[in-house]
Amino acid sequence: MTDSELHLLQQAADGELLFHNRAWGTNVGYLWRGPDGAPAGTVPADTEATLERLAALGYITTEHRRGPHECRVFVTLAGLAVLDGLARAA
Repeated sequence: MTDSELHLLQQAADGELLFHNRAWGTNVGYLWRGPDGAPAGTVPADTEATLERLAALGYITTEHRRGPHECRVFVTLAGLAVLDGLARAA
């Protein structure tokens, strides 16, 4: 796993990411989560591609919600195992 992937995995674990599910008619994609829990900006395309890779590998997932809300991004058990292994190696 690259440093970028590990950093994004940690950001997901820290609750810094949201996923917009197009409920408002805009594009599907990842967003930064501000301190108040609201969206705080769009994730750059290269970062989004890395997040999509983490999701495809089963390290992160998004909550499934209906309606015009951004969905939280969660680290899966597999992702937590990666972070735990990293912490043990440090």
